[in-house]
Amino acid sequence: MCELRRGGRPRTVVGRLWAGLALLLLAAPQSPAQDLPAVAGAADRVEAPEFPSGLEWLNVAAPLRLADLRGKVVLLDFWTSCCINCLHILPELAKLEAKYADELVVVGVHSAKFTAEGQTANIAQAIRRYEIAHPVLNDLGFQVWQQYRVRAWPTFVLLGPDSRVVGTQAGELTFEDLDPLIAAQVQQASAAGTLRRGPLPRRLERDRAPRSVLLYPGKVLADAPGRRLFIADSTHHRYLVTDLDGRVQTVIGSGAPGFDDGDFATATFRQPQGVALVGATLYLADTANHALRVADLTARRVTTLVGTGRKPTSSNRSGRGRQVALHSPWEVLPSGAQLLVANAGSHQLWLVDPRTAEARPWAGSGREDLRDGPRLSPGSDQPDPVRTAALAQPSGLASAPGRVYFVDSETSSLRYVDLARGTVQTLVGRGLFDFGAIDGPYPQALMQHPLGLAVVGDSVFVADTFNSRIRRFHLPSGQLNTFAGGSLPGDSDGLGAAARFDGPAGLSAAAGRLYVADTNNHAIRVVDLATAAVSTLLLREPERARPPQGAGRPPQTVVLPPATVRPGAGRLRLRARRPAGFQPSPCAPLRVSFAESPLLSGARSGPLPADELLLTFVAGQGRLAAELDVYLCRSSGHGACFFESLRLELPLTVAASAPGHDLSLTVDLPPPGG
Repeated sequence: MCELRRGGRPRTVVGRLWAGLALLLLAAPQSPAQDLPAVAGAADRVEAPEFPSGLEWLNVAAPLRLADLRGKVVLLDFWTSCCINCLHILPELAKLEAKYADELVVVGVHSAKFTAEGQTANIAQAIRRYEIAHPVLNDLGFQVWQQYRVRAWPTFVLLGPDSRVVGTQAGELTFEDLDPLIAAQVQQASAAGTLRRGPLPRRLERDRAPRSVLLYPGKVLADAPGRRLFIADSTHHRYLVTDLDGRVQTVIGSGAPGFDDGDFATATFRQPQGVALVGATLYLADTANHALRVADLTARRVTTLVGTGRKPTSSNRSGRGRQVALHSPWEVLPSGAQLLVANAGSHQLWLVDPRTAEARPWAGSGREDLRDGPRLSPGSDQPDPVRTAALAQPSGLASAPGRVYFVDSETSSLRYVDLARGTVQTLVGRGLFDFGAIDGPYPQALMQHPLGLAVVGDSVFVADTFNSRIRRFHLPSGQLNTFAGGSLPGDSDGLGAAARFDGPAGLSAAAGRLYVADTNNHAIRVVDLATAAVSTLLLREPERARPPQGAGRPPQTVVLPPATVRPGAGRLRLRARRPAGFQPSPCAPLRVSFAESPLLSGARSGPLPADELLLTFVAGQGRLAAELDVYLCRSSGHGACFFESLRLELPLTVAASAPGHDLSLTVDLPPPGG
């Protein structure tokens, strides 16, 4: 749980919100759920304040007012997209929304910690990335936060169907914590006849996400000896293996979110991030499953080394194999015969022995803060909350002789563990609420929520995520400078500061190049370390990595004008008119697949390298259904390539009186993400 240290009085005071209400029991975020107290009667509750006008809403058709929610149980979730504790809540909320689909409305009140987070476009990206389906309000200026006197992320406020406050709690809650309270409200309102069932009108951000080959890639690992890239295709819940030129070789994972071992085609992950290679074995940070998975590249199978599939109920508890849970592992790094894990959820680095599957804390007290000192308690192998160094959501790891470097995203810091001394030291960063985009030495230099790093020679390159830049820390001089990327996010290739990134999160270096997981651009970017020239890696043979079913916006249906054709062999000539600014990928042909129909015989699908397909038509009348797949790239060559799929319906008459054996069709392709 992260507390916001803000001075001053709130603009609006709900006088009895904290006193006189039956509050939900305040527990530490990582403590087991405890019994919840009874809920106060309606007469003792405070009327909820109206949502301020002028704020922007997402995932709804129109801004919400309290009147729109009357008759519903409402759960306000005060969150910020950088906060790992807030992300832990999302699966619990999804379960509640599924159970109470007609009675409950969850409203995400996004009160941003970082400047970049407060931009509505970036909140929309976070909603798509984490597949959030409930309404979200951009609480710009902390207006709603102050109305409810919130002090920490996450905080929950439960409103009854009468729009009165039932209770509030800060910290991580589970489905089991909230379910009985919501059930009680539903039961009372149903008995009183005041419950209004049915869903709210929605306009989901996830339906506007492009069907890109990669969707919010989080991490990337470059393997120079094997000339391979391993890419965490995070919101597709899978990993891709390509060569260094971008040719897709292997997909690891079905693409469906889950926690299943099995072969590469059936294994499932949930929002995976970091990846490490040891011989023919990949170690995978399965972040939202709180697990460390293993992919055998020879046997082509995935197994679980450590993790239960759920977050732990308590922190700092060592264990073995599937009997112990990690806590949002964000990165994994080989360290001798061991593995280091950036355990973002517990604000620690953990050590895992791949031979015995033993896992234990290695650095950090578990308290979220920036404090240098011993990585563990002196003379002990356990953290001490007073004497041990404090970390804050470590999210990237890299090694160098005698040191392990890491970035703490919540303190916007670059730090390292001195292996000989067993101490944690800070190179860039001041504290939980100090951030910016300032070059220079410590302590003047500032970053904003960095998530990745790579060590090359005497420099540490950092993915300064919320600043959308690649920064370079020069170890001999102690200077931090911007290496590539400008002051605004974008997707332009170019030289140094002329290039644009959007939320880069993963870095890996090989053969004089820096490979960047450019998360919000759904792309892998390549930076020449000698010149700082930035280019975009074009994925080749992307049809091998077709986006999972249901990922991104759903296919559109296009009804074509009626056509006639003679029976027998003929040609389908298909012209796909591309949207302005895009061109078909040179690495993947147009492909059309016809559904089974009495009007066709023989082959009904195939690539269209010359924009035509041989078909055999059978006499009759009806409607042909087909799916058209095309990969579009920007004409400029910048940014990601996108997969677009259209459902075609063609009213067709096959008769001897038709003028010819061939069909010519024209289809207008929609712009990706439009």
